[in-house]
Amino acid sequence: MSITWKRPSHLRTRENTPQPRLRLGRAGAVPRERYLLSTFLVIVCGFTGCRRPAQPPPASGPARRIVTISPSADEVLCAIGATERIVGVSTFTSYPPELTTRPRVGGLFDPDLEAIVSLDPDLIVVRGHNATLEDFAARRGIRLYRDPTEGLDDLRTCIRDLGDLTGLAPGADAVLTSLEARLDAARRRAEERRAGCTPPRVLMTLARNPSELKDILTAAAGTTHDAILRQVGAENIFGDLELPYPTVSLEQVVVRAPDIIIELMPEVRVTPELQSIIIAQWSPLACPAVASGRVFVLGDDLPHSLVPSLRTPEIAERIIDILWPSQSRP
Repeated sequence: MSITWKRPSHLRTRENTPQPRLRLGRAGAVPRERYLLSTFLVIVCGFTGCRRPAQPPPASGPARRIVTISPSADEVLCAIGATERIVGVSTFTSYPPELTTRPRVGGLFDPDLEAIVSLDPDLIVVRGHNATLEDFAARRGIRLYRDPTEGLDDLRTCIRDLGDLTGLAPGADAVLTSLEARLDAARRRAEERRAGCTPPRVLMTLARNPSELKDILTAAAGTTHDAILRQVGAENIFGDLELPYPTVSLEQVVVRAPDIIIELMPEVRVTPELQSIIIAQWSPLACPAVASGRVFVLGDDLPHSLVPSLRTPEIAERIIDILWPSQSRP
């Protein structure tokens, strides 16, 4: 990891404070362009085109050869017991680990149709809408399922649907039961921790150039991230906006005065060096989170932090620890 110092023009008016610029270039990191592209695609691919409800195709027996172009569905399929049926995955698949050696078939916007044909799938799972891919599947008589996952309710629907499509409904039921139990446990833990506390005001960033502080993508009303913050007793400072994933300015952040800033960077290895760089990047802003040093980064140990997944309860637990650290005991 090499670090240079840059003075962004949009912050020069505040004491000309130099801003640290982070260049990602070692193991565990990715080039800046790939980081931004993959982050953006993971978040918004479910919003491309019009929002269409997921429609499982007519049943023709359990799917045995599955190509998945949906990182969130990867985890679900493995959890319900369909790991060995997955014959191809998307460019962005990184979890579960057992899928990283499967053949790659591109992404939502650049599917490799020849690669898909060579894998002879009887089910394609895709997140988002791609007319070319849908026409391709229809012409070849391949069932296609659009993963609807944009929120937790959609995730529940996806689990049930994939259980039906694979003939693994009992496995899907078990996954749903476990998910609900973990979400309830996180909710109860948050209630215990926050007893008598004023809800903290939180800014959660989902994407930005990690080299400089600008073009901040955050979560607003109706998103999983907003729901997580509300569930654990926090206030999302942009929870009143209607656009699900708005890009906000530093001026807007200052006006809304977050008590805590949480940055999601799932393709970045969080080290003490990185943490100090991120804090320094935010340091020119006059807001409570910066003044108290409450700026946090959740990195590659939570690879699915940008979309609803079976690991969403883990994200909630980590946020609880950030909002209300456990008191030291004698």
